[in-house]
Amino acid sequence: MKITNETLGVLLDIERRGTRPVEDTMMQLDLQADLLTEYRTAGLDIDRETIERAIILHTSRPFQHRVTKSMVGLAYVRRALIGKVAAGVLAASMAVQAGDAYIDHRKDVRLRAEEARVEASLENQWYAIDARGKQIAGESHSLESSTLPNDERAAARSAINRATQHNQDMLRVLREISPRESIADKITKENYSTVESNVKNALTALAGEQQIEKELGRVERTLDEHKQLGELGTYFTGIARQIKGLEIDEGSRRQLLQQCAEGQEHVAQRHLEPAINTQKNINLTITEAQAYIKMETDARTAIAAITAIPPAEQAAKESLEQLSAQYRSAAQSRNGSAMQRTAQNLSALEATLNLTYDLIINDRVGERTGVVRDDTKQYIVVRPMRNGENISVKIMDEELGQTVEARVFAIRVPFNGDTFNSVHRDKKDNNTVDNNLFGTKKRGYLNTTFAFQNDGKYITEW
Repeated sequence: MKITNETLGVLLDIERRGTRPVEDTMMQLDLQADLLTEYRTAGLDIDRETIERAIILHTSRPFQHRVTKSMVGLAYVRRALIGKVAAGVLAASMAVQAGDAYIDHRKDVRLRAEEARVEASLENQWYAIDARGKQIAGESHSLESSTLPNDERAAARSAINRATQHNQDMLRVLREISPRESIADKITKENYSTVESNVKNALTALAGEQQIEKELGRVERTLDEHKQLGELGTYFTGIARQIKGLEIDEGSRRQLLQQCAEGQEHVAQRHLEPAINTQKNINLTITEAQAYIKMETDARTAIAAITAIPPAEQAAKESLEQLSAQYRSAAQSRNGSAMQRTAQNLSALEATLNLTYDLIINDRVGERTGVVRDDTKQYIVVRPMRNGENISVKIMDEELGQTVEARVFAIRVPFNGDTFNSVHRDKKDNNTVDNNLFGTKKRGYLNTTFAFQNDGKYITEW
């Protein structure tokens, strides 16, 4: 087999990878593909046949001998040492040539990488200058269309002019040293370091880039703040007109108009943060005032609706009077949470007084009519019915300890009393409870009127 310098260079790469002798065909093909990709990426012109020869040589028995492998490894050692141990299958001169070729290849790869790095760095410089130019143009346009005061406008224009001049100087430097359209042609493996150094020195000589960045940042913030102040001024003027027509109480209206005047003053004094805070306070005050009006309206509606229902029992009258007094007190003190709570209670009272239904003892086939707990508690199962419909009502479950909505529940009756026994006898005759009306909830009443004696306790599970 003809062994060239390139073949030995590939052998060195295989050794560098720490690859064991590969005898499996598929593994050899994988190694060949990996090396071919590596060389193409590095820009080395190593053909497939050379790689195949190197792999075959690497798997051969003579090469696996220590002396022969050491000869290949000696390409990493100084030339003076290689001549002293030359022996074995490969000649010392061939090993030296292979080592030199490998080192030259690696040096070429490094130089190309550095060349590419400098090219990319200069491309980035050009992009940065383009971006800076667009930023300057944008801020210049915004400045021309703004209504900044004369002193601020002059300061901003001066900063933009300095930034424009600095950017033009940077463009001049790059054009002289490395024109954008010919960066790849101007930079080579031999001169990349010099070009990079020249660009760096020239740009360093253009002092003040950080200051330019700060000044452009200040101009951008000034324009942005001026724009926000203008929008806030428009907001305060517009909301003041709207406030006059809002359906809110007069106290809130006066407070809002005062806040609008304060906001306009902040804008006139060019105080951005206080103006923003005033805007937030106005929005919050409007929300609270409108909520106050809604609660007040809801409460008045509930009171009117309840008043239209003639309370048929003293308890209902007392509940209405108590809640009405609580609402008036909350409204007078502008206690929003108390107003909301009282309005909800008034609405609940209205719903309760309007509610009507009959409690019918349950005798449906396959379902319980009575329930016994712990041999000490007895319950009769009922369903709230209205116009033939089984409705859901709220009750306090004594076992759960909470109010639940139920369409069927059991009412506790005196243990071994007449209620449980009479219902039991009624159903025993024909498996139907003929006297099945346990109680009635009438309009205008808070509570149910019962036909059977009970303890007023309920359960929903059995």
